[in-house]
Amino acid sequence: MLTPITPARAAEAVSLLDEGFPERGQAFWQRSLQQILDWPGNALAGYPPGFFWLEKEQPVGILLTPASPRGGPEGRIVVNVSSWYLRPDFRWKAPLMLRAVFRDPGPVFTDLTPTPEVQAMLPAFGFRPVNPGIGLQLTPLLALRPGGDVRVRAWQPDDRLEGAVPPPELIARNRDRGFISLVIEQGAARHLCVFRPFRYRSLPAAFSIFIGSHAALPAAWPALARHLLARGILVVQCDVRAGVPHPLALRRRGLWFAKGETFDDRTDHLGSELCLLDL
Repeated sequence: MLTPITPARAAEAVSLLDEGFPERGQAFWQRSLQQILDWPGNALAGYPPGFFWLEKEQPVGILLTPASPRGGPEGRIVVNVSSWYLRPDFRWKAPLMLRAVFRDPGPVFTDLTPTPEVQAMLPAFGFRPVNPGIGLQLTPLLALRPGGDVRVRAWQPDDRLEGAVPPPELIARNRDRGFISLVIEQGAARHLCVFRPFRYRSLPAAFSIFIGSHAALPAAWPALARHLLARGILVVQCDVRAGVPHPLALRRRGLWFAKGETFDDRTDHLGSELCLLDL
């Protein structure tokens, strides 16, 4: 049986997460769970930050579900399924636990870091792969390319953006944590891009957390690269799409899955484990 994780049961949740993923260490899970509990996206979405799986009223399994709402005509919420674990004696009930979560028809579900074993399971629950992988780009090279009629600037809370975007307060929260939030202006369209800084083989780098339109990227890359280079970013890891021209190498790793939406033209990890946890 599923029951939501609450702050009052945080210690039980940390114990199960540390048991299931001991390589991270208990301090990591204490910090990570607190980050998810503090994330306002779940409250805005009206969705629990995670679930226990109970047997005889005792937690024997866990699944984290950081979430946040999206604007646009449908106004749906995006729920990222992360860090799920069942104790060995109950592992055969994993399909029951996952089905109990995924049978909710309302949210869009994503799984961003599935193992090969989980990738094989996900289609049975209605998940489909979104991307062929991620691409690596060098901003000094991209910045030298001629730009077109595309303008890139810093995001502002009053921007009117295209498509299904998170609420401004969630974008601002991550900007305040050091994420780089930019807007692509292409004609009358305004597309959000959010990048999270990290280190790639000791180089200052960033990876894409949110891309409002992959179709807008080819024309926007020179201007995007100049903005990122001005912030010291030398390497960009960006989720890619089949059929959209990509400047440099494609890597198979980074494959992610979704249920309830195809994400043909959007990368959407804002409010996910890739956004909230120190992975």
